[in-house]
Amino acid sequence: MKLSKPMLQAFKLIIHDYNTIAQLSQKLHKSKNWISEVVSELEEEGFIAKESSFSLNKSRKTISIANTPYALKLRDLMIEYKTIDFSQILSGARLKLLSALCFDWKTLNAASSLAGISLIAARTSSKELANRGILSRQHRMQRVNSKAWTLLFDFLKEYRNFSRLNGSVKWKYGNEIIFEIDEPKL
Repeated sequence: MKLSKPMLQAFKLIIHDYNTIAQLSQKLHKSKNWISEVVSELEEEGFIAKESSFSLNKSRKTISIANTPYALKLRDLMIEYKTIDFSQILSGARLKLLSALCFDWKTLNAASSLAGISLIAARTSSKELANRGILSRQHRMQRVNSKAWTLLFDFLKEYRNFSRLNGSVKWKYGNEIIFEIDEPKL
């Protein structure tokens, strides 16, 4: 689970039909090599798909949103809230903290250890996210505000639970999950 500020900035532009590395490079004022690395990271995480296209001038690859549930939810979120810079909300430690606080009320200590981030980073992030109304607080416990931020909650739920393995979840409780998968070679 990894999203960086450049990845989110590029994803937002891809939503708005900047579908080649040259277009992204020009819009973000970065080199094509740097953009290519960001696009590769987005592809590895399953947010975008590269397709061959010989109809474009000077470009053989077009970039489009992948058909993964979380990529489509993130697209919907960014379209619905055009004016919000999600690179400040969904990158790095904030994304890990939000995914830890997605479903249950947790203390900041429990959430930081579950997310694998320091308590100081969790405190800083939680204050910023609570000020935006993304986190709800109740008796020293915190959770994602799923009523005010429905689309964000849906994205976090899909991103947290998505797996590239062909199969299905048979049982889930806490951090224990039993999968039934189609590939016997694992």
